[in-house]
Amino acid sequence: MSLPVPALRDDVCQVWWAGRGLFRPGLVDVLDAVELRRLAALVRPADRERFVLGCALLRTVLGAHLSVRPRDIPLERSCRDCGQPHGKVRTGVGDPPIQMSLSHSGDRVVAAFHPRAQVGVDVEYIDPRLETASLAAHTLSESEAAAFALTEPQGRAVAFTTYWVRKEAVVKATGAGLRTPLAAVVVSAPGAVPRLLGAPGGLGPGRDLQLYDLDPGPDHAAALAVLGGRPVDVRELDAREVLAG
Repeated sequence: MSLPVPALRDDVCQVWWAGRGLFRPGLVDVLDAVELRRLAALVRPADRERFVLGCALLRTVLGAHLSVRPRDIPLERSCRDCGQPHGKVRTGVGDPPIQMSLSHSGDRVVAAFHPRAQVGVDVEYIDPRLETASLAAHTLSESEAAAFALTEPQGRAVAFTTYWVRKEAVVKATGAGLRTPLAAVVVSAPGAVPRLLGAPGGLGPGRDLQLYDLDPGPDHAAALAVLGGRPVDVRELDAREVLAG
């Protein structure tokens, strides 16, 4: 039976959403040896479920695009700095290889795919208990901090998390990871059209990278970054049928 996975196109970025309610033990069967070792190191059930859902979502959608069994797809996650398997996920299959990004937090798991352009996606649970003042001091640039200071106290968790996911999406797309302090990545304020305003490594304001807010549902914030100057159509898709087995 063919899966309901649309073909990839250069002018479209596919963003697939799954909730923790879609977890089932059988999804573990598509994980490879490296993923199983990482799973074994996780203690909390919620962390284990999100991890399995993320791996299964990546492999199932990628397998549909490549006509390859999900478990047989070689995925590489080695960090370019330390070699540990927590870097940007990639595969050598395809010509050119499909670009992808994965994130999970709270109740949501998300994966983004593009046939050529580097992508970065991030989702975060909006925790009302966040110590936003101390976090902002280390994460926001001077201009962002000035705008954030004008936010009403009841809106600060949402505003800070929006800044965070936009910045994380950028560093995931560029592959900069921990090498780039988030305060050096400057994005537009929450409530404004998402844009990259400045970043290390020669990324120009809004010219070399497209930034998009996503719709993760209640109590979460999410963003997508796509490297390249041409906007894409962002298609947010429900993974319910894809992961149903």
